Amino acid sequence: MNQPKSIIQTCTGNLTASKAFYQKLAFTSLSKDNRTIFTDGKFLLKINPENTARTGLKLYQEDWAARIEQLKTITTVVDLEGGYLVSDSNGVKVYLMNGALDRHCFTSRQTKTRTFILDGRQRINLK
Repeated sequence: MNQPKSIIQTCTGNLTASKAFYQKLAFTSLSKDNRTIFTDGKFLLKINPENTARTGLKLYQEDWAARIEQLKTITTVVDLEGGYLVSDSNGVKVYLMNGALDRHCFTSRQTKTRTFILDGRQRINLK
C-alpha cells in the first residue's frame, strides 16, 4: 500500500484556536503525544505554532539532491535541517524534506478503516 509523501502545513499564533477550527471541520488528531498533526482521512495537516514556520506544502523523498540542482536554475533554494525550502512561481513555500514522512494516515479500501502509523511502529485502526 502506498504511504503518503506530503503534508500541508499551516501556521498559527494561537494553537488552541487553530485546533478547534480544524476539529469543527471533522479533522482528528493522529497522536496523543503530538497534537499538531491532523487528518480528515484524505490528507495530513500540520498546525505549526513555531514563530519561524511558514504556511506551505511539505514533500518527502529519500533524497532531493538531483532535483535541487534543477530547481536552482529557476528558484532560490534554502538549505534546511533535513531538507530544503523553495517557492513556486506564486510564492507558495514548498519544503522538500529528505527521508520518509514520520506520521502516516491512509484509508484501507478493504476494511474502510483509517490506519494511523505513529513513528513507523505503532498502528491504530479506527472505523
